[in-house]
Amino acid sequence: MAARPARPQVRVGASLLIVGALVHGLAVFLPWFKYEGDTFTGRDNFLTKDGKILESPGSLWLFFGAVLLGLGIALYAAGRNLAVAIIAVVFASIALLVSFVGVGAASDMKDLANGGSVGFGAILGILAALVALAGSITALAKRRR
Repeated sequence: MAARPARPQVRVGASLLIVGALVHGLAVFLPWFKYEGDTFTGRDNFLTKDGKILESPGSLWLFFGAVLLGLGIALYAAGRNLAVAIIAVVFASIALLVSFVGVGAASDMKDLANGGSVGFGAILGILAALVALAGSITALAKRRR
């Protein structure tokens, strides 16, 4: 029986995943909504269009950022592991969907306040989740030789 080749290194994919995860977590603390000198971040509470309070939507971003960071480190250290790469794709996809909550919360606040602007942090979270997703797909696509 022939020995299987060693696991390929997925340093580029893992690096993208790690960077995306770190930026996704950092985006929580950047401005999501600005109005008349007040700045709201992902750690603040937001009002929804139906008058309910969305409590600290950035907490979920921090969770996904931490999970993606751990998966990125595992891929970087161990090389391509199919199970870890698949889990990374799933979590990065969910993180991307959750990232739209930040833009939605900021947009709802903008509509309720009849002004203001969506901050950079909410948009950066979406871009970071896209980078993490690209990294996890890159790691998944690496083949043994």
